[in-house]
Amino acid sequence: MSLRICWRRQKERRMPAGRHGHKIREYKRRIDALLEVEREHLRPLSPPPPPIDEEHAALRRRIAELYRIIFDLEGSEGLLDPEDPDLIEWFEETYDERVKENPELANIARTLIRLKREEWSLLAKNGVDCRPYEVYQLE
Repeated sequence: MSLRICWRRQKERRMPAGRHGHKIREYKRRIDALLEVEREHLRPLSPPPPPIDEEHAALRRRIAELYRIIFDLEGSEGLLDPEDPDLIEWFEETYDERVKENPELANIARTLIRLKREEWSLLAKNGVDCRPYEVYQLE
């Protein structure tokens, strides 16, 4: 049997990626990385770390209170993730009409942004990473 026949038989099988198995392994690694990111995103939120001082605790309480007002979460308990896609989508759909009903809501949103910036600057001044603090505990 000549090698030419073996080569022809191998080509006829049409394996994915053929002689390029390294590409399949590369694609699998990329898919696994994407799935891991998705699993990380879907994992339940952990509570935020404790505040760094009393001033920070008061600031966080005020921010959580404003989030509750802005997102109209009266009576809800647990963790509030401002990055939650469902919450953001609902907020974007209803915010304009809610501001028309209650113009004070626009001032509350401005105050919330100002307080978040104060929190970030306070954390930066103390050399603390602000990312773990982006989840607010509703009390």
